[in-house]
Amino acid sequence: MMWNDKLNDAQFAYLSKELENINIVNKKALEPLYILELKSPIIGLALGFFLGVFSVDRFYKGDIGYGIAKLLLGWLTLFIWNLIDIYYVYVGIQKDNFDKISSALLEVKRKNSYFEKS
Repeated sequence: MMWNDKLNDAQFAYLSKELENINIVNKKALEPLYILELKSPIIGLALGFFLGVFSVDRFYKGDIGYGIAKLLLGWLTLFIWNLIDIYYVYVGIQKDNFDKISSALLEVKRKNSYFEKS
């Protein structure tokens, strides 16, 4: 599992430590981690830099409402919103990935405890 390019360093270190602390009884318990669909912050950064005027970065991140608002109102801020939003999309994708992995780790812990009892 290559998460280091999808998270910041602190998030990666925390999740790595959490994963190390789990004593895996059955490999099937790890299934929630294998099916995760994480987005790349680098792609979000590139989309924001090259196509941010068209809100492609927000649509890639999954923020449809913000994307439509940015598309319709970005010109009112003289496209300053688009420049600032490059950073927020990058950090937001990392946070979304962290949240997805954290939820999957909770599911792994739950499944692992089920296999320990069996």
